[in-house]
Amino acid sequence: LRGIAQRNADQISVVSHEIRTPLSLMKGAADLLAEGSPGPLTDSQARFVQTISSNCHSVITLSEDLLTQARIDAGMFELHPQRVNLRALTMSVISELRHLHPLPIALDCPGAPPRLWADPMLMRQALTNLINNAVAHARNAELITVRVVNADAQILVSVSDDGEGIRDDERRR
Repeated sequence: LRGIAQRNADQISVVSHEIRTPLSLMKGAADLLAEGSPGPLTDSQARFVQTISSNCHSVITLSEDLLTQARIDAGMFELHPQRVNLRALTMSVISELRHLHPLPIALDCPGAPPRLWADPMLMRQALTNLINNAVAHARNAELITVRVVNADAQILVSVSDDGEGIRDDERRR
């Protein structure tokens, strides 16, 4: 079973690399267009470029998630825990995602910066996934809020929006 898991992880690693490389190049090109490097864009062109960049980022993140899961399944995953300032890490993730999403993303992190012992890359991946998911499902929202609260020797991270929420029929499902 370990051999099968190893082969699967290897295959997913190759596919993930083959997907990420061209997507990263496409995202880089789209970002250059968005910055106006080759010249100004019309509003319509800017929206198209933003859509390309955002979707490239989403698929790159998905391929990284698949690769991480494959490594976990194959027993090849290693944690690299270190002391992490969760406020600084969350601010960094939000700053990156603000360039990709049209909705404003705010950070609510009262008090001293929460610090924890964690793998910063996994924390970055988890925060990115939570925020991207919130943006994708925030119907009629005007703001995404990321809260990081240090309470009772625990750190709670939540992502919410001010949109309509889940419809009753979807909630039952």
